[in-house]
Amino acid sequence: MWEAPVSANATSVGLDVHARSVVACGLDGRTGELFERRLTPDHGDIESWIRSLPGPVAVTYEAGPTGFGLARYLTGQGIECLVAAPSRLQRPSGDRVKTDLRDARHLARLLHLDQIVAVAVPGVEQEAARDLVRARDAARRLLIEAAWHHRPPYRTERELRRRQDAASPAARDRGQRANRRLHARWAAFDARLKLPVVANTAIARELAGLVLVVGRARRLTFFPRRPDTPWVVTAALRAEPANAL
Repeated sequence: MWEAPVSANATSVGLDVHARSVVACGLDGRTGELFERRLTPDHGDIESWIRSLPGPVAVTYEAGPTGFGLARYLTGQGIECLVAAPSRLQRPSGDRVKTDLRDARHLARLLHLDQIVAVAVPGVEQEAARDLVRARDAARRLLIEAAWHHRPPYRTERELRRRQDAASPAARDRGQRANRRLHARWAAFDARLKLPVVANTAIARELAGLVLVVGRARRLTFFPRRPDTPWVVTAALRAEPANAL
């Protein structure tokens, strides 16, 4: 008869990790006792609680928006940590109620049964490059969607007027002129029977240029201020770091 493999670790820990809190559940594989705690996202706080459990201890949490920093930290401290692939996790059938504690318990049980499919944990620079690519793609989608809104004639709705009233006269004038310019560009493309998708891409590029000019005017930068900061964006953008402000 087949039996599910069982972890050799004394305690299997499942973490439900969020930006502002971490719900933890430790399962003692010998006694079945559960150790549960709500923790802060501070890596030292999490490590201290893990070290209070019967050892040896292994930890797992789902890959997600909080990234891989916790996994790198725990591994660096000599604690085995697996980052689980969410799409490969077994889910209890019929269990439609999701809570942070239930998720942490489920992860702990899967780890105890050696049923976690782990993803590769990238290095700091590799993860930063991935984040940059995701941010670039999100910005591209946002620009494309925003460009379509400049096709109809420019009108100031109540919410837009409220925001304009909170802006300086110079900023308000610049924004109104830019909106009218983008609509005029749309009208010119329509008059030339330009394909809407092609026209919208051109409008999005012009909108991106406008955002860049406004950002520079306000001395905004996404680049490191200190020249000794690790430069992880160069490989993705093939650009030189901006001068420190």
